[in-house]
Amino acid sequence: MHSQMFESLHQGWLDDVESSREQEDHLAKAKDLHEHGKALIGGEESEVKKEISKAQDRVIMESQEQDVSVVETYLHSLVLDSCEETF
Repeated sequence: MHSQMFESLHQGWLDDVESSREQEDHLAKAKDLHEHGKALIGGEESEVKKEISKAQDRVIMESQEQDVSVVETYLHSLVLDSCEETF
């Protein structure tokens, strides 16, 4: 009788140990997945930031080119006006 109770308790304990191991494995896999997801998102975020920076650089360059073009046009008109006044 005592041996049956002990065997039953022992089997319950073994089942609990196995269940705990499975839960630990599941949690470890979930943690790995979470870390992988964070790394993936971090990498994607970094790529997005790089693309935004490139776009900002292009906009700045285009704006500077337009500014130079306006100044060139203005200077050209000043030169033409100056030439017309001398003739």
